[in-house]
Amino acid sequence: MWRDGVLVILLNGGDKASQDRDIRLAKRLAKEADDGIEALPV
Repeated sequence: MWRDGVLVILLNGGDKASQDRDIRLAKRLAKEADDGIEALPV
């Protein structure tokens, strides 16, 4: 995702036991950080 002209890469990890929770967390963090700049033409 882009934030203020900077590419932001979220890294999140865990083990197999926490995989579903880790994916939900990563998606939530990405949604919270999204400022809509991806929709702008390049």
